[in-house]
Amino acid sequence: MTFLHLFLALALLGGAAGFSHQYRHKCRPNASRMTRVVRLASSNYLDSIGDSETTTTTTTTVKKSTHLSDLLRLSATTLRGEQGDEDSKEAYARILEGIEGKGVEGSSEEDLVGTWSLVYSTSAEGLFRSSPFFLTARAVCKTDDDADKFSWFCQMHRKALAISRIGKVKQIIKEGGEVVNEFNTIAGAIPFLKFSLLGSGGLPIEIEGCITSTGVIGAVEGGDKGEYNIGMKEVKIAGSNIPGLRSVLDSEYGVLDTKRLGDFIESVNQNYDNPKAPLKLVSLFDGIRIVRDESGIDYVYVKESDDQKPTDFGTRDADLGFLKLIEGFNDNVIKAFI
Repeated sequence: MTFLHLFLALALLGGAAGFSHQYRHKCRPNASRMTRVVRLASSNYLDSIGDSETTTTTTTTVKKSTHLSDLLRLSATTLRGEQGDEDSKEAYARILEGIEGKGVEGSSEEDLVGTWSLVYSTSAEGLFRSSPFFLTARAVCKTDDDADKFSWFCQMHRKALAISRIGKVKQIIKEGGEVVNEFNTIAGAIPFLKFSLLGSGGLPIEIEGCITSTGVIGAVEGGDKGEYNIGMKEVKIAGSNIPGLRSVLDSEYGVLDTKRLGDFIESVNQNYDNPKAPLKLVSLFDGIRIVRDESGIDYVYVKESDDQKPTDFGTRDADLGFLKLIEGFNDNVIKAFI
């Protein structure tokens, strides 16, 4: 395939995206009517979430699976909490009434070990505020005014990420208390390319990467059951598909050792302490773990496995997805033997 063939193929893809956008715009149904229908359906549906606890069941297993089902459905209808509203908050509160405190008293740090997936948060910014980096950043705030400023910053940070989409948010807890938070994000590399003759639209080229923050979690010494502290160790970007930058980010030069930096500041400033964020274990049963930070934000995790290994991004090529694009175009359009 020549460069000209590839250029024409990409141009056609861009034109098709623009035509699709224009067609959808012209053929779009009445927006206000659709909004009313969706709100009505959502409201009626969310009203029923959490009511399952009032029905009589014969086994504890049925109750547990019902709670998990309700949480997952709430996650789906609110995009993991990013699109939450008053109805979803009330639905979550009803679920919480039946499970708050479950499994906490008899739990241990070993019960936290494994790979967990964040499925819901009571904050629209919860997907990234769940990381040790943001939790300890919040712990630096000493006054309510500081906390309000930090929350506003998180809201602005989420708006800045609007051009991208958030993928999986995972938390791997290892024996010994090390926590690895993985925040996967994808953004369009060429989102607004325009061809005057073919319409407008972006090209299917994506920037991928995983912001990985590592910390340490441990029970509060002398504290109540379920009280934990979490501290920061380091931050890095793993699995970047940007050519040239990948090797730098994967090296030791791509790691921000926040703990070493904090230890140095402590050594020269007696008034500074490495921040540790308090976390409260709200519930731990049937593969569900709910924790609450000092701002009162809840994070709902579902256990994926007992695996303690972070994600291996070795199979992700640093080519902005060009190879997959060419292969896909050849397999589905040109169908030429390469």
